[in-house]
Amino acid sequence: MLNSVSGLMDEPAPISPWLSGFLSTLLQWPGIEFKANDAAPVAAVRTPGELLALLEKRIAVQRALYGERSKTPIYVLPTGDNVPLVDRPLRVAIVQTLLPKMEDFDIKDPTHWTPAMLSQHRRHLAEVCRLAHAKLRAWASARPRQEGESEAPAVDVILFPELAVHPEHVFFLRRLSDKLQANIFAGLTFMHSDKCGGPINQGLWLIRTDAPDHGRSIQYVWQGKLHPMKLERQMGIKGYRPHVTLVELPIGTTSPTRLAAAICYDATDLDLVADLRDRSDVFLVAALNQDVQTFDNMVAALHFHMYQPVVLANSGEFGGSTAQVPLPKHDRLVAHIHGSNQVAVSVFELDPAPFKSTKPARVPKQLKAAPAGYKGRLF
Repeated sequence: MLNSVSGLMDEPAPISPWLSGFLSTLLQWPGIEFKANDAAPVAAVRTPGELLALLEKRIAVQRALYGERSKTPIYVLPTGDNVPLVDRPLRVAIVQTLLPKMEDFDIKDPTHWTPAMLSQHRRHLAEVCRLAHAKLRAWASARPRQEGESEAPAVDVILFPELAVHPEHVFFLRRLSDKLQANIFAGLTFMHSDKCGGPINQGLWLIRTDAPDHGRSIQYVWQGKLHPMKLERQMGIKGYRPHVTLVELPIGTTSPTRLAAAICYDATDLDLVADLRDRSDVFLVAALNQDVQTFDNMVAALHFHMYQPVVLANSGEFGGSTAQVPLPKHDRLVAHIHGSNQVAVSVFELDPAPFKSTKPARVPKQLKAAPAGYKGRLF
């Protein structure tokens, strides 16, 4: 009776609401009620042929999303089924942590942490989450509140750097998500993978779903890193990216907003970003990179070639966290945190809707022309 990811898998994986609804409908136990979604038509199936047609329709949807160049399955996870769209900008927060630093990692055993170091990281993350909440409260206090809007600060997505959170400390992110009603993407410290036979570098999505009838739920989804950097290869880190998740938010003018994320060096994978150009609306990058200038140039290039906002959170040890959108001149740079060895929280709004189509947008700002070959998103 439990057909969600926690009931079907032994690790955080992108089990879509469609698949959960499909199984729940076929296996519905008398007296059990669940929320219907796009898989609801399976309840009317009466023959194997009708069931096959429904499955083939879903396969066609997944085939259109599949990343042909990067050979990567792509899954869409909506944060709300049948939720009306809200026509407003996307609210984003970059949280730039200072720990762990590069020197904190044990090259011979990158998954090992002493109790003292782990305790220090836990204290630092707790304080940074407290700072993020205070910064969001200050930011929200300066904005005119809309009718019916809660006084509590709210943000749509929070981005942490690569390798910023130990898996044992994820509960701090869960608390922050509850306080700010936010989805979160954060890089986790190295962990051992039985599938790869060694340590891997992964990020974690905390995808928040608020349903009036069923309350709040948080789904965990891992996002792997396929291309380790030179130092990671020396540590024995294995490349592992079995899939890419698109988090779909009910924000936009005519269609929802889809967020994609990559970990540091994977953002330089041109096959991946070429696949995501027509599938995502905002590209998030969790980084821990000391070559700030190169990554600044990368974001400057990607936001135009992908024709969507690009947001990068780097470790506070090196700084350079930034957000850029395909607008001309000074409007292009939405946020940039300069300087090294800094803890910082940057909060801003950006609107990905004008870049979904090649049609002239009804916005007061002039947009950059779309890159060659761009015909708009697939949805």
